[in-house]
Amino acid sequence: MKSILESGVQEAAHLAKALIFNVKGEDLFFLDKPNARLRPEDRGLYERLGLSPTPFSSVAFLAPARKGEGVLLPDLDSRKEGVKAYYWDLVQFCQMGLLPFLFTDRQALTNLGFLIQHVTEKLRQLAKGQKGPYLRVDDWGGDLAEPQFEALGQGKLDTFAKLVEYLEEKLLGPSAAGEEDKGDRAWTARQAKATREAFIRRLKASVENVGHLIRGDRSGHPPDPLQGEQIHVVDLAKLHPQAQMFVVGAILKEVFARKERGLYLGRVFIVLDELNKYAPKDEESPIKDVLLDIAERGRSLGVILIGAQQTASEVERRVVANAAIRVVGRLDAAEAERPEYGYLPFTFRKRAVILPQGAVILHQPELPVPLFLTFPFPAWATKKEEVQEDLSDEALRGELGL
Repeated sequence: MKSILESGVQEAAHLAKALIFNVKGEDLFFLDKPNARLRPEDRGLYERLGLSPTPFSSVAFLAPARKGEGVLLPDLDSRKEGVKAYYWDLVQFCQMGLLPFLFTDRQALTNLGFLIQHVTEKLRQLAKGQKGPYLRVDDWGGDLAEPQFEALGQGKLDTFAKLVEYLEEKLLGPSAAGEEDKGDRAWTARQAKATREAFIRRLKASVENVGHLIRGDRSGHPPDPLQGEQIHVVDLAKLHPQAQMFVVGAILKEVFARKERGLYLGRVFIVLDELNKYAPKDEESPIKDVLLDIAERGRSLGVILIGAQQTASEVERRVVANAAIRVVGRLDAAEAERPEYGYLPFTFRKRAVILPQGAVILHQPELPVPLFLTFPFPAWATKKEEVQEDLSDEALRGELGL
């Protein structure tokens, strides 16, 4: 990303945006800080490449809101300043059709696919014209918060848990009914009771995992990588796997949809580690569908996926097949023999097993043979201990508020 944005090879680089998902620890939250371990010889490598040995200058950092009612602080430990909390409000969740990203297992999609899509559309219609953050309803007898004056006659759902309770009543009927199926036919879509119960069961299990990310007490602040700074780092590390899937799917769906509609002209680079988790070879999910769309049609729309994983053999074949450029670091000996690495000559696959840190093998369509490359040491800090302190007068004045 450093060379793409600064070397001059990228046309209209000032319009390019990068969305980087932080999936391990908090290493990427120091991209804007100089690395104290950078040596003079490392700086020389940057100069040979025509790059400045400096950290990234335009970075926005976003972390999920901490759990707890009314808490809107970012859930991050190593960095306190310059980090914003992200979350969606209930109206955004409904209007943007994000419900499917809470159902990421194959069984749910096979048995519940039609019901998920039907409820998603019903929620979209319910939220139409509402400004949020809470969702106004007028057909539920549950424990609702008091409405504002302009919404007299209506109640409001102000937590994700209450939205789940509302859907439970719509699909299964009031809990006191019990003796017969009393679900609202406008919501049940003529699905069997067992299917509706499975839907609610999965949705209830998600409350603990995503309730702090889908809120009704504050206007939503979801990540928007097409606005503001050039690079957006979105943290996923502390989230439950279901919440990680939801965040990745929700953001990528919105970015790709806006690019399809021509609402942003610059290129968008998406950097996603552990790609085998989000686009696995043997499973289906709404997130995988979005990633496949980006891999197959993204380049024509100016959306470039940069995926990383330990084992390319576990990534969806169509994603790997659409990769124009492939970079291989050190490989496990068994992994190196998988057919996904068939584009590498035998000797290169053997060398990949003993590659040192920072060395990679590059395969790209302009040259008939792979290339061995060495990446320079990062000019930006990769952890808090590496941050070079700024002792300038200006920095001290800013820290002291003078």
